[in-house]
Amino acid sequence: MVFYRGFKESIDNCPQEERLAIYEAIVEYALDGTPPDLSGGSIKVIWPLIGPQLDANRTKRKNGRKGGAPRKTNGSDNGTTTGYSKALTTGSHSSQPNENENENVNENENGDSGVIHSFDDIPR
Repeated sequence: MVFYRGFKESIDNCPQEERLAIYEAIVEYALDGTPPDLSGGSIKVIWPLIGPQLDANRTKRKNGRKGGAPRKTNGSDNGTTTGYSKALTTGSHSSQPNENENENVNENENGDSGVIHSFDDIPR
């Protein structure tokens, strides 16, 4: 069971005499699946927010027990897994250096470099 801080903060805003009943309803539903009595009080307002989150956590837990997706194999009998090629994970590097020259000319038409080196260079 996952108990979120938001649950406690919401329950803290409920009347003192209803808090224990709300906590017990959460525990009974989370552990045993017993739905709470929504006949009145603060539980009637809080449960539509808490119940679906408990259901989602239960589903995640059940799906996690399945072990996830099976591993892919490369077709051999030794069970080794296939992964991404090294070129995809580390970049495609060639053993030869890049001989391309940068021919772009970046000139500032204002005549200044446009770089601010100190606070004194900031126009006011």
